[in-house]
Amino acid sequence: MAEKVSVVDSSSSTSKVPSLKMARLYLAPSDLPANSDYNTDETVIYVEERSADAFNIVNEILCMMGQTRYDLMLNKGDYKAQIDMNQCSSSKDSTSNAGQSSQNQSSGSSQPNYETWTVNSSRANNSSPHIVKAWIHEEGDQSEPGKVIYTRTSITEGKSSTNPYGIFTMNFKAYPETSGVVDTSQIQFTGYLKTELDSTSGKVLLKFVVDGGFDADSDGVNDVIFNERVTLNRSSDGSEGGGTISVQDSWMGQSQASQFDIAFNSTNFLRQDTESTSSSYLTKYCLSRSSFDETVRRYGLYDSNGSRVTHTIFVAGGKLVKHTKNSLTLGEIKGVRWTGTTAAEALITV
Repeated sequence: MAEKVSVVDSSSSTSKVPSLKMARLYLAPSDLPANSDYNTDETVIYVEERSADAFNIVNEILCMMGQTRYDLMLNKGDYKAQIDMNQCSSSKDSTSNAGQSSQNQSSGSSQPNYETWTVNSSRANNSSPHIVKAWIHEEGDQSEPGKVIYTRTSITEGKSSTNPYGIFTMNFKAYPETSGVVDTSQIQFTGYLKTELDSTSGKVLLKFVVDGGFDADSDGVNDVIFNERVTLNRSSDGSEGGGTISVQDSWMGQSQASQFDIAFNSTNFLRQDTESTSSSYLTKYCLSRSSFDETVRRYGLYDSNGSRVTHTIFVAGGKLVKHTKNSLTLGEIKGVRWTGTTAAEALITV
């Protein structure tokens, strides 16, 4: 015999709920003043290409050196320079880092993150190299100990329209530092960044080399090791060029190596993986520089006048509540009253 289930619903009512009408304001970007924050705030664009990751540190070094204003402090003795690390950070092209870096920061612009350098800029005469020395103290974190970095840069030719880098050689070396005490018996990393004129092609090559490692778990053994080799041959206007990148990293026993040959012009970017002799790694990938996927990693908030709205995000602990949904057969709910607040609530009968 078929069972019949009837549900008496007394929730309907003849009373009417007044409708609420909310006014909405729609604005187009063209409606905002030309001098508003919305129109004047800088848009920062990052390009994600794994073969070019090794150039990130090169860009960071050049950016930070530019902030020292060594050209204006020539022969003025030692001085302190505040370097805004956020201006030079390459980690913003990471989705996770971009999200994390937006916490506790004003929307629409990154708050400065200053690091203090001690710098000396000197030159004996107009025919002598320009020497720039820097002493940089960097605090440690959970995975990397604190360190002091010593750099010495010799500039023999300034930048020009045909050579945007100039001719220079920067040598650097880092030592561990604990509680203000530098341990010069251990080298955390060493390397150089330089430009040199290729006598064969007549072009200026940019070269970067770094070798280093450190003890991440304080067991007396360097369990983090890194080696990078970069060479870039770029036209003076940056529209075309090529290079080679070699990276070897070892982290807590896990090693990885990658090597690429690259070439680019105003239209395409060519990458070839060369860390293996297998045919799969020798495949060339030609990527378009005009057709690509775009992703918004961070954005600003603005009011109806185009003024920047600042906000602060606080991270607080939360509590998860588990809800369990039970399944019952029709026989099991026979005569069970539907949960409600009044006796007139729905009654299930079988």
